[in-house]
This record gives sequence, C-alpha cells and structure tokens, in this order.
Amino acid sequence: ILTYGRSTLVQKLLVAAKDAGKRFRVILVTGSEAEGTTTADEVTEMLGPLDGAVDCTVVSIGSIGYVMRSASKVFLGAQCIFSNGSLLGRVGTAVVGLMARQANVPVIALCETIKFSERVQLDAFVFNELADPEAMLRAGKTTRPIRRVCNLVYDVAPPEYITMVISEVGQIPVTSIPVVIREYNNVMSTH
Repeated sequence: ILTYGRSTLVQKLLVAAKDAGKRFRVILVTGSEAEGTTTADEVTEMLGPLDGAVDCTVVSIGSIGYVMRSASKVFLGAQCIFSNGSLLGRVGTAVVGLMARQANVPVIALCETIKFSERVQLDAFVFNELADPEAMLRAGKTTRPIRRVCNLVYDVAPPEYITMVISEVGQIPVTSIPVVIREYNNVMSTH
C-alpha cells in the first residue's frame, strides 16, 4: 500500500487492516524529511509493535517513480472532492495520482461526505492557501537570489487519476459524487 502525506483516515484504515490480521507493506511517500519522520512515527505508533505483519518504508516524493512499481494500491486522504471528481489534497497529490495511473495502480481516495463539494475546481492556483515561503528557502540550499517564492499547500488531482472513493456511504466512483451531494441536499431540505 502506498500512501502520500498525512491522513488520519488512511492511518485508521491501516490499523483496521492490521487488526483484521492482514499482512501488508506500507510505503509512506512524503513531501519533506520532517513530515516523513512525523508520519512514520504516527503510523508505527498506531499500528503498535511491527511483528512482521506490517513493514513501513518512508520515501520522499522524488522517489515516486521508482517505488510505485512496488505498490498494488494507493490510498490518499482528501481535503475535498469536487462535484467533477477532482480531489483537493496536499500539494504533490496530483503527481502521485499521475504516477499511479501510468503504472496501472488503483488510487483509492478516503473522504467523508461532508468534504464533498458542489464546486468545480480544475487547477490548484485559483483557490489555494499559501504556506510560509521562507520555509522553502530554508529547505533549499540556493546561493542565487530568488525574487518570488510560491509555496502552495494544496494540489488538485483530476478525476481520471482517482479509481474509487471510500466514504461513510461506501465505495463509489468519482462520477457518483454529484449524486451523493444531491441526495444529501435533498435530505437536508426535508428537515
């Protein structure tokens, strides 16, 4: 199982799989070394003693092309899933989705229905949050002066990168997101 970034839903899924007696390998892909250490610590703490049932490996996103060949599934958390099926996730999510698609590895998004949105978003530039640009400068070792730094927080993965969405309503294709939103709105309007 390959996962990217930090998602409590993905972590809970891994714990549930281990508790069910499943044996699996986890590849944690991270955007930064500090995040990787934190995520790995959280996952291994949640999974308990790694008695051979689970093997965790942490790699940076720069290694995604190499490690994707080892994955049989990709699990991604989501900040939001838009009505067109695009997934808003941590910056780098689209790269993970693209590499999975090229390797024919299914991408499964875990997202609560409360995070389904009627909005449509095609890119990560129009509506996004900016992180501290100085963090990027501190992480790099550049000697050249940099005029502007854009440190985006989120990324938009297009619907063709997402194989399935798992939420409290079950397993659904991204094409069913508008139906779930419509039904939710119908239920809310009758109350």
